[in-house]
Amino acid sequence: MASDISPEQDIQNQRSAIRQIARDRRVEAAEVLGNEAGRLIVDKVIENIPLPPRKIIGGYWPVGSELDGRLLLIQLHGIGRSCCLPVVVHPDQSLIFRSWGPRIRLEPDLRGMMTPPEQEPEVTPDILFVPLLAFDRAGNRLGSGAGFYDRTLDRLRANRRIVAIGLAYSIQEFKEIPTFDHDQPLDWIVTEREVIRVTPGFEWNFNAYSLSW
Repeated sequence: MASDISPEQDIQNQRSAIRQIARDRRVEAAEVLGNEAGRLIVDKVIENIPLPPRKIIGGYWPVGSELDGRLLLIQLHGIGRSCCLPVVVHPDQSLIFRSWGPRIRLEPDLRGMMTPPEQEPEVTPDILFVPLLAFDRAGNRLGSGAGFYDRTLDRLRANRRIVAIGLAYSIQEFKEIPTFDHDQPLDWIVTEREVIRVTPGFEWNFNAYSLSW
């Protein structure tokens, strides 16, 4: 008997099941590792991923059990990198980004994420650190389902080279993440254990590109 489930619905069902498992894993990892994972990723990022000095780096303020990348942002700002944070301006639109520094007092946006206030200038990141629920080694990412980062990366990549770096606990890795055509892949993934370079030939392409930065 043929299944009445469409291929799209089958993918959605698989993704929902992965999300539930991934949420539990992330909560457990956050409870066990605490702030240690945030400390461990700092040197891994700085020592392994090209971060051209004149490019703008987008981070995120962690929500719930998301891996805390705030120490990384503070370190990058401290060595002279320009940093920014995402802001939700509408539930169905892509994110915008405002300049950030450690002395800026943050305020909640429409979804309750802590963001720079309106008086901070809006900027466009060249390198974007991205939170996630699950990932695989092909660079596929599964988020909370709101679609903000997929919409944002799609918009940004339509006009320029954007490097997307996922930050996650190693336990958030899955063998394969089912994807849709609109899903935006990651270029790198950094966990408390390792740095994963995703795109084949990425290092050569990135370095060649970065020479013009």
